[in-house]
Amino acid sequence: MNKKIIILTPVYNDWASFEELYKSLAGMAALSKYKISLIIVDDASTEDFSLKSTLFDKLDSIVSVKKLQLNCNLGHQRAIAAGLAYIKKREQCDAVLIMDADGEDKVFDVLRLLQCYTDNPDYIITARRHKRSEGLLFKVAYCLYKLIFLVLTGKKITFGNFCVIPMRQLNKLVYMDTLWNHLAASILKSGLPLSSLSTERGRRYLGKPKMNLSALALLGLSAASVYSEIIFLRMLCAAFLMSFITLIAMLIVLFIRLFTTLAIPGWASAVFGSLSIIFILSLILSIFILFMTLSNRSRRAFIVAIHYEDYILRDDVLK
Repeated sequence: MNKKIIILTPVYNDWASFEELYKSLAGMAALSKYKISLIIVDDASTEDFSLKSTLFDKLDSIVSVKKLQLNCNLGHQRAIAAGLAYIKKREQCDAVLIMDADGEDKVFDVLRLLQCYTDNPDYIITARRHKRSEGLLFKVAYCLYKLIFLVLTGKKITFGNFCVIPMRQLNKLVYMDTLWNHLAASILKSGLPLSSLSTERGRRYLGKPKMNLSALALLGLSAASVYSEIIFLRMLCAAFLMSFITLIAMLIVLFIRLFTTLAIPGWASAVFGSLSIIFILSLILSIFILFMTLSNRSRRAFIVAIHYEDYILRDDVLK
């Protein structure tokens, strides 16, 4: 029996690119060995949903097409999360393939990801980028983002949204409160079995890439928020360590001042005063981080599988 695959793609105003994506997918005869459905998450686009009326009329490799209309703009990550929760509750399938509609996720790699999933049906299959198409400045910023993420969390993130999630793993993933912030980091944190496939990032069908440095910074903060407790714990340890080192330094200054003849007049007072300020600030920072950690643990979690319906305006069957 052919496996049923749902391709989930978020779209915000980029309907012309989506049309090119659909044509590329529909024209791939090799996809016919799967039962492919397509779900578009319209992230409250301000431009009209205007596609050629005949686009979905032809018999092709796409069995059905549905569009989810969000009632407000949630952003790329949350649009995907809402779509995943919708599929979990309303659809029946073997796996979900997530991809962008702008051409940067190559249609050719869809087959490769699905084949890898067929060989490893219990694994989440992720697309690992070994080559990117952006400019040098963006590449440097992206490498810096991954380095900061590694330092803060101790985890190495090597993939993005382009992936295949088996339904049995999706049923667990949509109950993670962090899914609302960042898909890839949530997959990494989930501990679910992973397998990766090396891919190259494609070029957009139309227009310029929407991922700029500001968007990358926001994406990095969203990814880091998934590991907020680990980051807070590391910051707390660093603050306590700073307090301890400062206290030891203060005792050394006092010892030199009171029990040796090495101190220069006025030196001990200036150094001791500076160290005292650092010690007090470190203690204040420690207490602040401690209360932030406790507050974060006591707040009510936002579970996408439960609350996603608040953001779905309607669902339209297009094919």
